[in-house]
Amino acid sequence: MRIQAFSTGKGYVKEAMWRARRSGVARHLDTFTDRRWSEAIPIYVWVIEHDEGIFVVDTGERADAPHAPFARFEIAPEQEVGPQLAALGITPADVRAVILTHLHGDHMDGMATFANNTFLVGREEWQDTQKLSQRLIFRALGQQIPSWFQPQLVDLRPEPLGPFPRSFAVTRDGAITLVPTPGHTRGHLSVVVRDGDLSYFLAGDAAYTERHLLERQIDGVGFYPQDARRSMDQIAAYMALHPTIFLPSHDPDAGRRLRERAITTPVAAGAAYGAGKIAA
Repeated sequence: MRIQAFSTGKGYVKEAMWRARRSGVARHLDTFTDRRWSEAIPIYVWVIEHDEGIFVVDTGERADAPHAPFARFEIAPEQEVGPQLAALGITPADVRAVILTHLHGDHMDGMATFANNTFLVGREEWQDTQKLSQRLIFRALGQQIPSWFQPQLVDLRPEPLGPFPRSFAVTRDGAITLVPTPGHTRGHLSVVVRDGDLSYFLAGDAAYTERHLLERQIDGVGFYPQDARRSMDQIAAYMALHPTIFLPSHDPDAGRRLRERAITTPVAAGAAYGAGKIAA
């Protein structure tokens, strides 16, 4: 088993999106009105090499990605997922399946590289994108899901994995498993990769960084803050049971943790709240 990672360029988001300051509607308004921008953040793609094949988690962003009112991108064509996979000696034909943690542009916009591949997407996540409100938001952001995209929908099963009551085994041996981590979106999934006693937790946007997780700090765009905190509590509870390397998609330190196999020490539910706590 091997996991490799690369960032498809870099992004910048409003500080209020990166770390929510207020609750309710004000939390979302802040992502538009805040004039402060974050430092550069990565847009990670993960490549898992398993006995059953190669699995890609998320597809990153495109070089022509439009800016949004709360996000900007700096991406060169050679930083897109296709050229970077090629640099690893991997072609789309080598990929058994592409797993999308959720359907936000910076996680799915590179999907054209895998037009002939199988995509795994949570059923709840897919159903939300079919709503008129979501289609209008996508259009306003200059994004769209191509008509050819027909993913294999994942129905989580009542098979617990640690504190997660449901899961979906991607591989026969269960080494790659999907678990529900709603909050950032309603159908957000994370990918748990187990290699012996060690787990790699590919968290998508369940928490933007390790620090966000440890402080239970929600972002400024998710519509389900209570679910987001519950998901973070479950992730921390999983880490208390299993040595885990925590790898969210936009953590500038995630690449180092992967290289050094640096385990995240969990903080018990509620223990790390404080100044950063935002009321649900």
